Amino acid sequence: MDDAAVSKLARLLRADPRGPHQALEWERCRSEIGLELPADYRQFTDVFGCGSINDEFGVVSPFDYRLPGSHFKNFSKILTETFEGAGSAIAEMREAWPAYFPYPVFPEAGGLIAWGTNTNGDMCFWETASPDPEKWTVVVWLRGASPEQAWIRTGAGMVEFLIDIVSGRHPYSATLLVADNPVWLPNMAPPHRPPR
Repeated sequence: MDDAAVSKLARLLRADPRGPHQALEWERCRSEIGLELPADYRQFTDVFGCGSINDEFGVVSPFDYRLPGSHFKNFSKILTETFEGAGSAIAEMREAWPAYFPYPVFPEAGGLIAWGTNTNGDMCFWETASPDPEKWTVVVWLRGASPEQAWIRTGAGMVEFLIDIVSGRHPYSATLLVADNPVWLPNMAPPHRPPR
């Protein structure tokens, strides 16, 4: 992954690529959660911090979204959506209907790790079949689709996939991101209110 793709995404989302964000100590990630994450995700997080595309599509990050700005929380927060969110529900549904839920969920070998979601409940995952995180590709689960059409294997990394979605080149761009003019909205400090 080169910086050019993250810069291109920043231009498409009209985001400040310098950002007010802190660069993270990614070497701590492996010791904290037991795995390394793809370079494009690390670069994206260092550039974009915590936020969403049009308050419509969020990317899971190690920052505490409840605080203004991008405040580091911990790396295990990245896996929370998989363990406690839709990932755990998908794991349960896979047990009941394996034909409609063909992918294992992390921490199963090769399991999906959630990294993004939209307001419709559609989920974006990394398929971790390779031990090399640079070979992890995006798998999308469309919550409202028929079981036969709910899973999309993209073959792309996270930033490449987001570029395709934001630019309208992906066949499911309009499903995953409704807005015509996508813009990155960082998690900002609430407006200052003078004391009463």
